[in-house]
Amino acid sequence: MQNEKRIGMFSPHHNVEKRIRVGGNVCDACGKTYAELGMKQLKKCTRCMNAFYCSVECQRTQWRAGHKEACRKPGQIEPGDLMKLVKLQRRSDLNGLIVETVTALSDRDGNRWKVDLGNQRMFDVNVCNLEHIRPEK
Repeated sequence: MQNEKRIGMFSPHHNVEKRIRVGGNVCDACGKTYAELGMKQLKKCTRCMNAFYCSVECQRTQWRAGHKEACRKPGQIEPGDLMKLVKLQRRSDLNGLIVETVTALSDRDGNRWKVDLGNQRMFDVNVCNLEHIRPEK
């Protein structure tokens, strides 16, 4: 029930529910578990650290299938990214909410974003309160 409230604004094609679960036990390309493959753990994407692969071949396959466009360096945010609100103090009721980034705001530090809370309700937030969720691809 709680997750429904947190991801309800997104249509099923966003795969948000799957993306907010902690990854690392299933290869994002072939779907095999590390246990099936006899591995202790899967390899992580060295750029975003949010995608998991069993082999270089699977990583290359997923890169070509769309991870290249979805992958973000730590701190890199693009309009349209789905992110989780975290560590909000004044609006702690919004922590954990999945939002869509709309635009970077021009302030002297350049570290604020306008995000869509759903139903076109906008909210300005500092980048330290945004956390990437797993990329769709």
